[in-house]
Amino acid sequence: MQLADGRTLASHATVLALGNFPPASPTAPGTNQRYLHHPGYHPDPWAPGTLARIGPTEPVLLIGAGLTTVDMLLALRTQGHRAAVQVVARRGRWPATHGPASLAPYPNFYPELAAETTVAGVLRPLRRHLALAAAQGLDWRPVLDALRPDLGRIWAAWPLAEQRQFLRHLAGRWSQARHRMAPSAATLLAELEASGQLRTYPGRVVEIVPSEADSGLRVGVAQPGQPRQWLTASHVISCAGPLLDYSRLAEPLVQQLRASGCLTPDALRLGIVTDAEGALLGTDGQPSAGGLFTLGASRRPAYFESTAVPELRQQAVALAAVLAHRYRPGLS
Repeated sequence: MQLADGRTLASHATVLALGNFPPASPTAPGTNQRYLHHPGYHPDPWAPGTLARIGPTEPVLLIGAGLTTVDMLLALRTQGHRAAVQVVARRGRWPATHGPASLAPYPNFYPELAAETTVAGVLRPLRRHLALAAAQGLDWRPVLDALRPDLGRIWAAWPLAEQRQFLRHLAGRWSQARHRMAPSAATLLAELEASGQLRTYPGRVVEIVPSEADSGLRVGVAQPGQPRQWLTASHVISCAGPLLDYSRLAEPLVQQLRASGCLTPDALRLGIVTDAEGALLGTDGQPSAGGLFTLGASRRPAYFESTAVPELRQQAVALAAVLAHRYRPGLS
């Protein structure tokens, strides 16, 4: 492996622990994207200094209503921000809230759906157990959590067409229910909404242009069957989730591996194609000769749920065992 400064590192195996990349541009390629160079537009919410550039009286617009947006609201409150905050999200729904820690676990019912190879086939027993829990006065959250150890197997059992259907119709609702915010964050949201400081707009950002009236930005929001709505803010932060499509990533390492045929983006554009052990598969469907592996968000094609710490911990332990066995001294 060659580094940017010209140094070369030799290894038996290389693990691409690349994490998450910044969100894609919210507007479509080919549209006016001058805003990308505007000082008030922040493409990466986690870039150093993003929030430090926002004054306490400067209005902010956040794109997306997931956990990253919740984190941004908490951080803005911590640094004393008191101006208006607008949130634009396709469905305008916030993540569910974690229940009390005292909630009793729900029995695992994966055997009832282990043979299902369709989204509908999995939903039937899930809905049945949700109804059963409700009839007993039990919370819905442990019902979903009961399947957490088996989510990867459920996803892998679906053919590509079923996975695509899930992504198109249910992934947003699943993420809202599965990836929850702390009760303290929900309290903050309620306070901000009650005071009028926070407003949420359902819709999709289709245009961002520098404002002619001031140094801020104008954001065009589209909803089906409704005229375009224009919102204004001094700062716009994209919190729409990481870019997962490895065919679009412009990182030099990813570009080089892609061009050499060592890295293959998956058909659903969720990450990288790998074998069962996490080895990268080339364009010929075979593991790369250089011993390239990956774990984490890049393995979403295999697991779908590949972001939370418990799942990442399991991947890391499994990959460490593979590498230790394959490359331990005495083995050729």
